[in-house]
Amino acid sequence: MNICMLTTWSSACGIAEYSRNLVEELSLMGHNILLLTNKEPASLAAHPRTIISSVFGVGWWGENPAFRYEAAWKSMNDFERKFGPIDVFHVQYQSSLYESCGFNALEKGTKCKKIITLHDSSVNPKHNFDSFTTIAHNPNINADYYLPFPTIERTPVVFSFGMGRNDYAFIEQACKEIGVDFDCHDARKDGWLSEKALFEKMNNADAIVLWYNEVSIEGQSAALRTAISSMRPVIVNDVGWFKDAPTFIQKVVSKEQLQWSLKNKLNLEYIKDNSFSELAKKHIEVYNGR
Repeated sequence: MNICMLTTWSSACGIAEYSRNLVEELSLMGHNILLLTNKEPASLAAHPRTIISSVFGVGWWGENPAFRYEAAWKSMNDFERKFGPIDVFHVQYQSSLYESCGFNALEKGTKCKKIITLHDSSVNPKHNFDSFTTIAHNPNINADYYLPFPTIERTPVVFSFGMGRNDYAFIEQACKEIGVDFDCHDARKDGWLSEKALFEKMNNADAIVLWYNEVSIEGQSAALRTAISSMRPVIVNDVGWFKDAPTFIQKVVSKEQLQWSLKNKLNLEYIKDNSFSELAKKHIEVYNGR
């Protein structure tokens, strides 16, 4: 599909960051994209199917707000010569971004299907929306399609540490099966870490897991209290050594329970279901009128 998107770009702007993530996913899906933007990028587009052209400015950032029609039409014509007719013209909208005369002229002169994403309820009454199919991320905003605001999907890290008690291989395998990275440090094998260095490792992780073998002696786990002090979610297995763990600590007894707990505490399913990659798929459905 050939997509033309009007949006802020290369700016300190939430809509620009949103657009960057969405465009990256659409490009990875194989779609051709022309970006009509307010600022030239610092470097060329990361994907050969993406073309960027600076055609407007944002007045409240001190940029010249006038639309450069010649540049916009030339970019669209050049894009169509390379990839074929534009299928969708998509505007990432906020009322203060676009000078009204230029916005309306671009809307009127574009004959393909037109989509607009309303990033909030602020609307410039001088902007013409009549020909647009609307998308909103807030269900309270009146729009043709409601698409929840996406999450940024990344690979989380689980960390474990101690002095020879942890079953690191077990934790690593449990993490690997659900797409989570694993890191560990065993003081008996790897040497003692300073408190500062240990906290740096814990702070770089998204959750802490301690998994001990059952033993006949009892004690109190300094590792557990240190893990709690990291202010990260902590999961342990239900053995005697953790018998005195505070009630807010999650105790599990199997790999499946550990994986369920990690998915829950790290919101893995929610993030995946609401990721930019899923949003890109939903956009294609909207573009196709589904």
